[in-house]
Amino acid sequence: MARRIVGVTGISIWAFIVISAVVSGLGSKADGNEMFEKLPERWKVQNSFQARPEQLVEISRKLGGRLKGLSNTVLSVNDNPLQVNVMQAVSAQDAQKVYDSVLRAHKGYELSTFRKGQQVIEFAKCEKIELLEEARQVFGFEYIRQKENAKGLDEKKLFFNLPQGWEVKNSVTVPEKMKEQISTQLGIQIKKLTNTQLSVDGKNLLFNFIHCPTKAEALKGYEAILKAHKGHTGHVAIHKDTVAEFARCQDIELMYKVRVVFGLEPVRIDSVSSELIKKVPVTWQLKDAFVVPADETLNIAGELGGKIDKLSNAVFAVDGEKFQVNVMKCPTIKDAEKLYVNLNKIKKEDFLFGREMYVIEFVGDIELAKSALSELGIGGDGQNKGEALEKRARQIVSLLAESRFNDVTRYFDSKMKSALPADKLQSVWNSVESQYGPFVEQDTVRPEQMMGYEIRYIKSKFTKGFLEVKVVFDDKQQVSGLFIIPEGGK
Repeated sequence: MARRIVGVTGISIWAFIVISAVVSGLGSKADGNEMFEKLPERWKVQNSFQARPEQLVEISRKLGGRLKGLSNTVLSVNDNPLQVNVMQAVSAQDAQKVYDSVLRAHKGYELSTFRKGQQVIEFAKCEKIELLEEARQVFGFEYIRQKENAKGLDEKKLFFNLPQGWEVKNSVTVPEKMKEQISTQLGIQIKKLTNTQLSVDGKNLLFNFIHCPTKAEALKGYEAILKAHKGHTGHVAIHKDTVAEFARCQDIELMYKVRVVFGLEPVRIDSVSSELIKKVPVTWQLKDAFVVPADETLNIAGELGGKIDKLSNAVFAVDGEKFQVNVMKCPTIKDAEKLYVNLNKIKKEDFLFGREMYVIEFVGDIELAKSALSELGIGGDGQNKGEALEKRARQIVSLLAESRFNDVTRYFDSKMKSALPADKLQSVWNSVESQYGPFVEQDTVRPEQMMGYEIRYIKSKFTKGFLEVKVVFDDKQQVSGLFIIPEGGK
């Protein structure tokens, strides 16, 4: 049985003291605390409690520092509970004492406890490291290891106060002669090289630290090690003059977890994806990214019946769901258009987007794919946007013809999903086919713009005549209207 991390799961002892004493203070808002005023979508305040003055005296005594305020706020984050305890100390010295006490209660586990001036924040009722890291970023907190890392990576400090279930099995400094061989192999200068075998909840990971004389040498080392890992950025991190390598491990979740706990830099976007992906939202966790080798890219292009110059994959976790973005860069725009058509026939379950010489494939939930266009800054403008909307409108008609009504509704905005769920859409389509006969094929598309909306009319042939499927897109390229009208109608 896997061992759970102490201090991360369940309600902390300090939270229990407060909750048991102030049930009468229950409210639906976060008691005016500015931390909770601008939360990301799907972050909701469930309950909030405030300690009364007489209770603060007892809690201050237990924590060893004077408090002038304490609140417990229970959040729902994508249906996962997260309790945020905010303690306002009388002075900075009191805040440090409270912080030290809470940190000890969490066995030194820094992802759960933070200090900001005279304020101490504790995350409780949560056992997911990814959620704790997301909360840290949302609230803009920095923990001790990050502050220490700003001075340079120090293995002794990194491996101090590890979470329960984490254990250093062995750690050695590589001998001089072997260090010189590795230095020659990588083509860089190395001051010091250490290997640490780490066990995380029974899973083993080899952690290599390569200390270089300069940042420039470290960057060369990063590139060399990245190449050795076939471009997988999840295996390598760089910090000033030090390169950290995750070796003997293919578990991207484990590597991401270690990266978070040690306060290392986030996983980097690969060189091809970065040409299109301009931003990564704080609530999107990039787990791995890599450029597919040239020979594999050539084979994949052959299988798809097209030409691809470069191909990359980026793996994200969004709201606990895995989601992959494949970026294919073609030699010309015509090659990209041909590849898009071929992919659309082969991979009907995936969401595709074309932009100039690029074809982007989203593997995972279609809702996430649609939001990725804006969230990652991928969506095109002008003519490319128009082409993309035409392709999307045609894809919607194809899904209707194939009776895949649930898939059609995934393109809808929230109002459309409520007004026209899959069962109602099926009834409408069946009624049309009962009157005009089975769907035969798509014909031309005519565009229209009206009051900020993009509209596409797809001329569609049925056995008894022609109709037009009118698809209305909002500024997020979501469907806000869907109509089946006589040919040439509005």
